[in-house]
Amino acid sequence: TEDDVDRFDIPITITTFSHRRHVLQRALHLPSELHALEVFILATHTCLETLSLPTGPSIIKTMASMQWPRLRELTLTGARWSDLSMPPIFLFSPMPCLRVLVLNLIDNAHSPGPPIWPCNVTAYFPWPELEHLSISNANPDDQVFSHLPPTLRRLSLRQYPHRCVHESMRSSTRYNSGFEALREDAFLLRSYHMAKVLKGCPQLERLVKLEIEYRADEEEHDLLTEIATKFPQLRSLVLRYI
Repeated sequence: TEDDVDRFDIPITITTFSHRRHVLQRALHLPSELHALEVFILATHTCLETLSLPTGPSIIKTMASMQWPRLRELTLTGARWSDLSMPPIFLFSPMPCLRVLVLNLIDNAHSPGPPIWPCNVTAYFPWPELEHLSISNANPDDQVFSHLPPTLRRLSLRQYPHRCVHESMRSSTRYNSGFEALREDAFLLRSYHMAKVLKGCPQLERLVKLEIEYRADEEEHDLLTEIATKFPQLRSLVLRYI
């Protein structure tokens, strides 16, 4: 509430905030924890430049209701939200100065994650100066890829956590009852679909780092050819595949 914000005694010049949880922990549970984060966001959204939070529908909706005039880096980590009232492209649009967007979203599904920008949605790309984009379990039909700006320098399309981390956690007795998305058949884009994602991207002349994770198939040659022709200035290429 506004009264809570008035009593929240923090410097208005704070620029960085990070709230981290273990990868196996689900969205925020305790009402007090959720309330404290909401109050903090209300008090600092106009001055924050770097923000890292766990996922959770309440937090995302709270963020979407505000303007973020100085936010340059946003990282969201945890279970993918499933009950948002609007496409994520609108939720993140009040962040025009964003340079880094990292969505470490864990899926418990047999298909790609929902697109950030669905094909049937009319919108505009809200981050004209974006330099680093990382999206886990990317959707090949996501319009966000075809609108990437020429400022982009780093692109990461990987599973979160990495497939090898999935398997390590699943085999550990410590995590046997852990996050249900960490399973052997968790979805991973095949070479064909990863190539489709990259083909949808514009010519990114400033892209210097690309990281992808995929399931190799007979179309892998086309994927590698697409990388070589689409991103001529690459200095770092990380390929993880099974």
